[in-house]
Amino acid sequence: MTDRPKEHRLFIGGRWVASKGETFTEKSPVDGSVLASIPVATAEEAREAIDAAAGAAEAWRMTPRTERARIVASAAEQLLSMAPSAAREITMEMGKPLAMSRHEITLSSRLIRDAAEQIRTLETSYIPCDDPNMRAVTTLEPYGVFAIIAPWNFPYLVPLTTLSYAVAAGNTIVFKPAEQTPLAGERIARCFERAGLPKGVINLVQGNGEVTGEAITSSHKLDGVGFTGSIEVGKRIAAKQGDKLTHLVFELGGNGPMLVLEDADLAQAARYVAEACYGNSGQDCQAAERVLVSDKVYDAFLERMIDTTKDWKVDDPRKASTRMGPLVDNSIASKVDRHIADAKRSGAKIRTGGRRAKGFPTDLYYESTVLEDVSPEMLIAREETFGPVCPLVPFESLDEAVAIANSGEYGLASGVFTRDLRTAMTLSERIKTGEVVINAASTFMDINVPFGGMRKSGIGRVNGKYGLMSFSQLKSVFYNLG
Repeated sequence: MTDRPKEHRLFIGGRWVASKGETFTEKSPVDGSVLASIPVATAEEAREAIDAAAGAAEAWRMTPRTERARIVASAAEQLLSMAPSAAREITMEMGKPLAMSRHEITLSSRLIRDAAEQIRTLETSYIPCDDPNMRAVTTLEPYGVFAIIAPWNFPYLVPLTTLSYAVAAGNTIVFKPAEQTPLAGERIARCFERAGLPKGVINLVQGNGEVTGEAITSSHKLDGVGFTGSIEVGKRIAAKQGDKLTHLVFELGGNGPMLVLEDADLAQAARYVAEACYGNSGQDCQAAERVLVSDKVYDAFLERMIDTTKDWKVDDPRKASTRMGPLVDNSIASKVDRHIADAKRSGAKIRTGGRRAKGFPTDLYYESTVLEDVSPEMLIAREETFGPVCPLVPFESLDEAVAIANSGEYGLASGVFTRDLRTAMTLSERIKTGEVVINAASTFMDINVPFGGMRKSGIGRVNGKYGLMSFSQLKSVFYNLG
């Protein structure tokens, strides 16, 4: 039996069904080859998927936690069994180097297993009451039907940070993968199907946000939405849920500052900044989008960054040695073009890179880029670039650095390089991001540690017990013993 069917379909109510709508052709950013013809769910099919999830909700909610844990854990094993072909497929769908794709599959399977373990070992509280005849206990219950709308940059890891815990908690799901990585979404649904998940608990619909996403998020049958994407789309989804007060778990991107202080180990800082700027070709919400450097070490750090960037050459992501592949599509590459052009017009200097690479099958390969003398007013310092760019912003004082770091509407991840523990702790308290990483890449994550944004970068947290809590609601039950 193959691990993925040749004919691509929607998965609704436990059946793989052909769409009544159109299809779109998926092409690889790696070499321009056609990967698949993907069905686009109609508005009617999106509603059918929601109805299927609603129909399965009560039975799944009442399924014993140990049984839910067993099925979810089995899905992790199903994913591992697909690992070689799934990793190659990630690389071809969105350009991630093969070594990173393999790591994503391994980490994703660990995350699914953690969701199973969290629900299996869940403990709630017994609370004494003032009234001697009364006792209280708390329980966690699912919300009901959740829409999970996923991005393409980590097509397994990111959707599974929401989907795995939502299912383990007893919710039912309508899952829409990104249109850039539909095959990854299909595999996720198949993993849970093969694990023995009851019909209707997970439903897969493909398509774009304008049609399929709109049909899903407009439904009054949703009890929750888990979304990872842009602030603009997140606002539109939230506005649709306002009258229903639907539960939201959002991660809405970042414009992460990394601060290099005058006492930092510059070699260490340059190595980790490069990882945070160029890993996954910069297509990471936790990426270092602004590198704030003390003016006392600015010139020395600039030269180290230029030298370190030489190790981050763009190449064919199918090669084992490649560290940086192409960008996912032209919309992302054009945004990088626009941000670099704006920075140049505003006085920044390109010290290395700054253009699309030549000699590749597509024009989506982008050179790793160091920009000197970037100011906070430039687009590249205000928006999420999502490309392999290291914009260096000088600062004179810590107060100025904190003010720049906290400017704008994002608040996802940040980093600080310093040898001084007091300074590190103080800055971790002053910088308004959901994650602050000291002396390592801002892209560092651990599946046991809560992750999410402050300000407009998100609502709620994922990972570990915090992931389970985000998809569960607390209930208090009183017993009268009098």
